Amino acid sequence: FPVTITNRPAQIHNEELKVYTEVPANTILGVYDGKLQMKNKTLVKFISIENNERWVDAKNVKIENL
Repeated sequence: FPVTITNRPAQIHNEELKVYTEVPANTILGVYDGKLQMKNKTLVKFISIENNERWVDAKNVKIENL
């Protein structure tokens, strides 16, 4: 299954797309669940280990199959 992993420090956004927390590089965020194309950036949606929907800027992550 595809997982979302940070490739640099990143801000994590909640369901309302508001900044929720920050995490360091090489953090496994959760299971990849899609993308959202915005005007100036692309957000990646993932489901956290707590089963919450979260978002992160696509430039700050990589998607890997585990």
